[in-house]
Amino acid sequence: MFFEKKISTFNYKLFFLRTAVVFTIVFSVVLIYSNAIHTPFQLDDQHMIENNSQIKNIGNYLKVDQWTGLKFNRVLPRLTLALNYHYSEFRVEGYHATNIVIHIVNSLLVYWLILLIFKFNVVKREKISNYKEIIAAFGALIFAVHPMQLQAVTYITQRLASIAALFYLLGAAFYLKGRLLHTQEKRTALSMLFYFFVFLSFYLGMRSKQTIATFPLALFFIEIFFVRNDEGKIYKNYIFVYSALSVLAALSFYLFVGIPHASDAPSASVYLATEFRALLIYIGKLFVPYNLKLYYNLPFSKSFFGVGEIIGILVLTGIFSAAIFTFKRARLLSFGIVWFFITMLVESSVFPLKYAFFEYRVYPGMFGYSIFLSGLFFYMAPKVKPAAVTAVLSVVVLFYASVTYQTNKVWSDSVKLWKDNIVKEPDYAVPYENVGTYYLKRNYADSALAYFNKSLEMDSTLFTAYLNRGVIFLRNKNIEKALNDFDNAIKLKDNNPLPYNNRGYLFMQTGDFRKAILDFNRAISISRNYHQAYGNLCIAYNAIGEYKKAFKSINKAIELDGKNENYYINRGNLHFSIGDFNVAAANYNKAVLLNNFNYKAMNNFAIAQRMLNNFEKSIEFSTKALRIDPYFVPAYLNRAIAENYLDRKKDALEDVEACLSIAPKNIQAQILKGVIQGKHKIVVKVDPEFISKISGKYNLR
Repeated sequence: MFFEKKISTFNYKLFFLRTAVVFTIVFSVVLIYSNAIHTPFQLDDQHMIENNSQIKNIGNYLKVDQWTGLKFNRVLPRLTLALNYHYSEFRVEGYHATNIVIHIVNSLLVYWLILLIFKFNVVKREKISNYKEIIAAFGALIFAVHPMQLQAVTYITQRLASIAALFYLLGAAFYLKGRLLHTQEKRTALSMLFYFFVFLSFYLGMRSKQTIATFPLALFFIEIFFVRNDEGKIYKNYIFVYSALSVLAALSFYLFVGIPHASDAPSASVYLATEFRALLIYIGKLFVPYNLKLYYNLPFSKSFFGVGEIIGILVLTGIFSAAIFTFKRARLLSFGIVWFFITMLVESSVFPLKYAFFEYRVYPGMFGYSIFLSGLFFYMAPKVKPAAVTAVLSVVVLFYASVTYQTNKVWSDSVKLWKDNIVKEPDYAVPYENVGTYYLKRNYADSALAYFNKSLEMDSTLFTAYLNRGVIFLRNKNIEKALNDFDNAIKLKDNNPLPYNNRGYLFMQTGDFRKAILDFNRAISISRNYHQAYGNLCIAYNAIGEYKKAFKSINKAIELDGKNENYYINRGNLHFSIGDFNVAAANYNKAVLLNNFNYKAMNNFAIAQRMLNNFEKSIEFSTKALRIDPYFVPAYLNRAIAENYLDRKKDALEDVEACLSIAPKNIQAQILKGVIQGKHKIVVKVDPEFISKISGKYNLR
């Protein structure tokens, strides 16, 4: 009988309705981000993923000190990047799939949050509760498809924002559930479990991004808006204790930590004045997502009394007043406004950042906008049929979804993305600099140089433009101009290791190894984990015969980045130079195992085998190298020498002729030809070459 009673009270209609909503949310996100799955790495993805040796070892993010204590860090998102690398290395699809899944989870959390809000008695009594299913569904869909969310999904590194938001939303949902159990259902013991989950969510959020810092304030306002006792009153004692603890925590943070201040950021007052203008732009783009771009040319304010600043202060004051006025009349709208501003506090108030505006910063605040917009029509026109409101909201969702899908097309190509930014911000130097950066990354040096020149004409303080233009000059053997650009980059940022590494590389090219060593050591003193500088330092020490220091440097480079095949090649070369051919061969073999398309490592292995009199194996690996690069001269030379030792004169001569057809003036090939023909008895040496590294910079922040 009990079982039959339970079955009979189960609301199948509601179950299938909510299942359909969940499916629609998931399908919508997958559809509009389907064209983002192959989007290349952008901006911070370079130092967070591509050039970050730390993510190659998951253990780097499982250290106890990173997960203990009441401190903010970003170890959790970094751990997810390390897991992505573990399973897919630098294939972007795995990273994007993870971001999309996180966004789906957040969208479903928004759906759950809105449904939980409607379970509180103070909301149940409002007429709008009759439309809770519509409001919850469209609130979640707006959150899921809005174009302003795109940067936190398509821009891989900005999963920091979406993961922090996940724990923000999850903690809020657990709090709402716990308070429901505690105050309305009187299930105190079970509510304690949910309160623990609230703390756990906050703790994990603290390991994600600093935006979680306002989470306690959000819980305070959830309590004010929705939680009431049996008499319909606020729990005053609870509010008093919670407020006292929160103020104490905030004061302790201020006294012991201070106000966070990003490098290259303006003063707190200048940043705050600017954010009055920025917030208006955010709000405008929430309603009408027009002219979206990655970088906004929003100059910092000079005072609080500019026209834009005064307008911003007045409009925001009006919005706050509306939130107070509608607290009882339109509780959901008021809460949506308050939630938005709470979640924007960290990045749009007195905590200065280098840039005043980024779209991804509204990601957690989108919940506030979503609940506001989905409930707005029911408050404004209570007599309008729900079907009509549903139709209007459907059009809004379809519009947002189409803009997101189209914007993802722009993101599909780095150069296209930044050229789009130039069209929208033609007087802003940074997009020109970034077009040049991505042209350089694709080895279109002439195009890159034109954009770097243009950006520096517009703004002579662009560190990255100097750094990358110097790389082009150096590759073109224009040493004087390259040195000048690296010097300018150092003047702009003398605490950045990249220009020191590049200048050191330049000094190596000119044979000034002592100066090169000074610069590589300076780069290492700034960044102890800068493995490229250790790799280059090895080559410089080897050039002056300081083999012990060379070995120490290359071993450190391998310790920091054990999956870099070039470091094993260089360590093999060191062993080769001191006659330790077996160990050299082992290092070359390791490089080949890491990258079986590294034809230089294959041929180095072949050279080592020849020195060990393993001529057949030497011929085998030089042949493998030539299958990958048929124009690789050292492989022809080594194979010819090995063949000559085996008295295969004809094969050896064919290889020498092939070499000379590629490089007619190659002295080694000319001499070797004479040796094979019996005209010379000179020993022809073909030694492995060291591989050095110059660093371009493909991110701005």
